[in-house]
Amino acid sequence: MALGGDGGDELFAGYETYSAYVYANLYKRLPGVLSRGIIPRVVSRLPVSLDRVSFDYKAKRFVKGALLSPLEGHYRWKVIFDEDAKRDLCCQGSGRDSGIDDSFEVMRGYYEETEGMDTLSRLQYVDFKAYLPDDILTKVDRMSMANSLEVRPPFLDHNVAEYSFRIPANLRLHGFKKKHILKRIMQDRLPQKVLHGKKRGFNVPVPKWLLNELHDAVHDLLSVEKIRKQGFFNADYVKRMVEDHEKLRADFSRNIWGLLIFTLWHDRWMN
Repeated sequence: MALGGDGGDELFAGYETYSAYVYANLYKRLPGVLSRGIIPRVVSRLPVSLDRVSFDYKAKRFVKGALLSPLEGHYRWKVIFDEDAKRDLCCQGSGRDSGIDDSFEVMRGYYEETEGMDTLSRLQYVDFKAYLPDDILTKVDRMSMANSLEVRPPFLDHNVAEYSFRIPANLRLHGFKKKHILKRIMQDRLPQKVLHGKKRGFNVPVPKWLLNELHDAVHDLLSVEKIRKQGFFNADYVKRMVEDHEKLRADFSRNIWGLLIFTLWHDRWMN
């Protein structure tokens, strides 16, 4: 048995996407010549870094959604393939390219359930209902059970979860300070270096793996011949993504990783 911290970010505003919402409100006040012109052009020219959640990755994601509605901007942070990319990715005329906007509609449905609440709480609720169970808890449950380990998340006790949404939003995200109320509660119980330490995610160095240890696997599993045989995706588009990533023209690591996992799943269960 082990205890996990899952749910803490969704309930107490621990993700940078919530800070991005605050930054976006400020960004929208800038003159159009900056917000729609100079800044996006400068950001688009930032050199590609293969570091985990690098500055250029965050800056490009932010600018892409900063002028959209809060939900659309939030969605841009979460999605791997946006709508334009999905249309380019999916084979046209095959019948498989319908419903590609469904992921946003799921988020919109949860967002609309919270009409009347403050925007931060609504975005947190969306993550609590979609991202947490479908991504975070799924990953933790499968990997822990595969190693005969039971993981229990205390933050997801229903009393804690229900109470967190009754806490004023500015106590969860105080300016740009994430998890503000949790840090206030623990300020006399934890060392300062822990309390105010940099957030450490569980990201693995996928961008670098794809260029090194997984290079051959990428070219085998995502070869033009294999993708065309599957019939789901545009093989030329996938090839361009791989080439752009390898030549550091763009960081497509999340896209390529997603396609790799899909292909492994397809080979095991559908062939």
